[in-house]
Amino acid sequence: MVAMSELEPIVSKKEEAPSLDPSKKTMDKATLKKHLIIAVSVFGGIAALCTAVAVAGALLTPPPAEPTIQKDSRAAYYDEAHRATGVPTFSYEDDQGQTGYWISSVSSPAEGSSYALVLPQYDQLSLEVQARYVTGVTSMEEGTNIFGKNPTDFSLSRIVFTQYTSHIGSYSFSGIRGLTSVQGAFSSDSLRIMHHAFAASESLSSFPFPASLSYIGDEAFAGCALTEVDLSASGLTQIGNRVFADNAGLASISLPASLAVWGESLFDKCPATSIRYAGSEEQFSRLDRAMIDRALEGSSIQSIIFPDGSSLEL
Repeated sequence: MVAMSELEPIVSKKEEAPSLDPSKKTMDKATLKKHLIIAVSVFGGIAALCTAVAVAGALLTPPPAEPTIQKDSRAAYYDEAHRATGVPTFSYEDDQGQTGYWISSVSSPAEGSSYALVLPQYDQLSLEVQARYVTGVTSMEEGTNIFGKNPTDFSLSRIVFTQYTSHIGSYSFSGIRGLTSVQGAFSSDSLRIMHHAFAASESLSSFPFPASLSYIGDEAFAGCALTEVDLSASGLTQIGNRVFADNAGLASISLPASLAVWGESLFDKCPATSIRYAGSEEQFSRLDRAMIDRALEGSSIQSIIFPDGSSLEL
């Protein structure tokens, strides 16, 4: 039996450094040149690799996602980098059909600045009792938007509606100076946009007029910045007075054959010179000509263009 004291400890032995010849303090020129070439090649390769990795990362990194329609109760404000910055507080009231809720007020962003507002699909508070969908927005006080004021103190640029929205009430989003676009998959049922809903939102240049649209009230988009209005695929039957008046950049207009009631001065002070009408010339001729004349009063409209390429000079 081997005594414990006779066991050698297991350790790692260090390799001794090579001894230097004191007489050779420097490298010869050929060796130095060779080492320099190797060093430059190594560092150059590392630099090139780092650059390639950075470029690949930039190319492979997806751009920030646009704020999207929420499929559940979550709703939020987003900043310009599309990061959620806070959850607004909503007030609700029963809609007129007793089938859901209308949003009657929304709190402004806590930090005073926001890029987009995504509206909820249903009321979180009542979810446990019944999933009653948010079917629209309205304003509790006539002439006041759902923020309770003209929100000029924050830069709300986009509003995102949910797929159940079928009612946008009077003055709901009026006077929002920084609002540039509206996004949303509106309800497949009849959508009604009431009077002054977006009036004087002077930067609003884009609105997704859906096929479900059936009614637009007086001055709903007056004083905005729309450049194109395409209602040709909608089921619009009635439109109020001065709906698109004072849109100084509005140059393209398309209207559906279903539009039976035209309000007065629809395109007052707009530069468009023609209207593309989705119906035939015969369908257009059935409309009351006096009504058409009043609708086009104050505009630059000179002709109606039909799907077959023919036109009617006014």
